[in-house]
Amino acid sequence: MAVEKTLQLSYQFITNGLFAVDTFFLLSGLLVAFTQLRQLDQNNGVFNLKRFYLHRYIRLTPVYAVLVAFISTLYPYVGTGPDWNFVVQKSKALRNSWWANLMYINNYVKPVRNWWTNPEMPSQETWYLACDMQMFLISPLFIYPIWRWKRVGIIWTAFNLLVMFGISTIVFVVHDLPATIFWFRPSDVKKIDVYADKHYSETFARMPPYLIGILLGWLLYKTKDKTVRINKFLVAAGWITATLLGLIVTYGMFPYLDEATVPVIDPFIRVSYGVLHHSAWAITIGWIIFACTHGYGGFVHRFLSWKLFIPLSRLSYSVYLTHLIYTFAYISHLRKPYYFTEISGAINFAGILVISFLLAFVVSVAVEMLFVNLDKLLFAGDSKSLQNNNVSISFNTIPNENV
Repeated sequence: MAVEKTLQLSYQFITNGLFAVDTFFLLSGLLVAFTQLRQLDQNNGVFNLKRFYLHRYIRLTPVYAVLVAFISTLYPYVGTGPDWNFVVQKSKALRNSWWANLMYINNYVKPVRNWWTNPEMPSQETWYLACDMQMFLISPLFIYPIWRWKRVGIIWTAFNLLVMFGISTIVFVVHDLPATIFWFRPSDVKKIDVYADKHYSETFARMPPYLIGILLGWLLYKTKDKTVRINKFLVAAGWITATLLGLIVTYGMFPYLDEATVPVIDPFIRVSYGVLHHSAWAITIGWIIFACTHGYGGFVHRFLSWKLFIPLSRLSYSVYLTHLIYTFAYISHLRKPYYFTEISGAINFAGILVISFLLAFVVSVAVEMLFVNLDKLLFAGDSKSLQNNNVSISFNTIPNENV
């Protein structure tokens, strides 16, 4: 039943929705560039790397370390179940690699091979944190040249964007990777682990949305005090283009799902989609951010500016860290077969979502907020500067963990 549903057009935004993570790579690059360009202006071009890196590490790591410690020690004792060994294996694996996680190098140092299906993968979501931190570490190589030598910096960033495309293309061709990871073509399912190891969690494959975010951050910073007037036809063209790109990313590979109908996917289509769909989605989201920031968002801007998103966004980092911990425990404790229906799937999704936010609230109050306040004390000058500066991106869905 569940597999049959995934082959339907209406389910593609779910089964083919893993590209949504590129939204956060885009936002991370955008916010890093936007805030640092402002600080470079304020500090007359002085880039305090020590403060830059320490601020980031203190902001992200404490709550992450607490969750790593929990998984490594107490996680196996929170319940029991027929498949509870799955939880135990993850706990044991993390005891051997916790230090790599806290150094944000776990996607390259002591990585778990075949991690998409390997039960010894301690925590599937942490590859993102490693990639994001590694991109953050090298972000000054793009942000400072853009600030100092605008045209050269933009060309340099765009050149590196093309280099990342080239590397990804070579990887796709050499390893004959499927276009994306979560299809149900039998021949592609066999390659899920290779795709995960060689592309999905590789920093070079995830850098294009981040670099696009840096360029967008520069654009928003340069236009922050200006009224940007865009011809209504260009605005319409922007929305149409963004919508088409989003639809292509979401549904573009649907005609190739049935392996009986399409035994072999044209290599050009397979590689092009695999390499470019991350960036195409980033461009879609980037246009939404730019349009909403400068008054061309309409009802989309009004929805995304809904005040309810503000408290929820403050929990987003803790939700990200806790949701799979709870999900794996829930699945592992089930004592009878689970029969999927749309209603049962919706109920389970809603329940996991609500409980994840409740757990995140506890983690945020007990751990995260303590270190957020410590961060504000250590970097009081920066916080005061940001408060006194009436510059903001009017887009409330940006997660606070990337600031």
